[in-house]
Amino acid sequence: MSDATLSELARAQGPASAALERLLRLASLHYRAPLAVASLVRGSELWCRATGSVELVEPALADSFAGHAMLHPDRVLVVPDAVDDSRFAAHPWVWGDPGLRFCASAPVVLGDGRAAGALSVLDRERRPAPEEDEWEPLQDLAALLADALAAHEQRRVLNDAHAEMAALRSELARAEASDALTGLLNRRALFDRLDAAVALARRTGHGVAVALLDLERFRLVNDRYGHGVGDGLLLQVASALEGASREHDLAARMGGDVFVLLWQAIGPEGAMAAAERIWRAVARSYAVTGVEAPGTALVELGASLGIACFPHDAEDAVGLLRAADLALYAAKRAGGGVARFDAASRS
Repeated sequence: MSDATLSELARAQGPASAALERLLRLASLHYRAPLAVASLVRGSELWCRATGSVELVEPALADSFAGHAMLHPDRVLVVPDAVDDSRFAAHPWVWGDPGLRFCASAPVVLGDGRAAGALSVLDRERRPAPEEDEWEPLQDLAALLADALAAHEQRRVLNDAHAEMAALRSELARAEASDALTGLLNRRALFDRLDAAVALARRTGHGVAVALLDLERFRLVNDRYGHGVGDGLLLQVASALEGASREHDLAARMGGDVFVLLWQAIGPEGAMAAAERIWRAVARSYAVTGVEAPGTALVELGASLGIACFPHDAEDAVGLLRAADLALYAAKRAGGGVARFDAASRS
């Protein structure tokens, strides 16, 4: 357990913080002391909390009550009158607020035998030095504080481990849902998301639109420059798709040079506008480099998009994709661009 962790645990809300408050209150009541303080190491400084959740500032570790107590982890430091003790006469708690005279500090010893702070009872009045066995309860309370900190550290480690596992599971799920080349959704993930979007649309009455996008002249790039350049070009297209999409839009790669856009809470007119925006972002010049293109070459790509809307053109995920494919075919026959499948006009 690091020094920084000790102070962070003690500051945290929860079981460790509640246990600390109870231990301070018990120490204060048992020894009839107006103030009980827990001091925990943080680097070369101390974090101090007093009865009533009051935070105090103590000087550097070497000049503090707790620092002197930690020098002897097996016994309690007792200062009958700090004013007459050269070690503490200049301590701000003595000459300033709260004007202390008496102090008894039990080291907080961790499981590895290291003293990490002290539990102290303080009084504004001088007290005679008591018998040594009178401080066993204070040592027991300091040991309970060490146990509470260790338990909280265990919980933190477990929580971190759970968070790490959750992040790993999330990353694995993301990888399983992603196209290996472009990082867009893959075919399987697209079908899952489309089914869910259609189910949601049925419940809410909101529209859903699907667009199939097919690149034109892409095979010529592969044939001339090789598949490495082609893969790089697909990455640029994927980036263009994401850049032209709204925050909640989804883009997927079906395979080869065919992509799918999924738009939710949208009607036919909005889908056409979105498709035109996507088409303008994709159908343009791209700079490519590769073995067969040692310099930077510019290639022109065209694109055709076919759109289908729920519930206007189809009423399920499979029907939407089929309708979008028919619209894509119509767009390609018309020389490229954007076309929408209209179920009414084909009935």
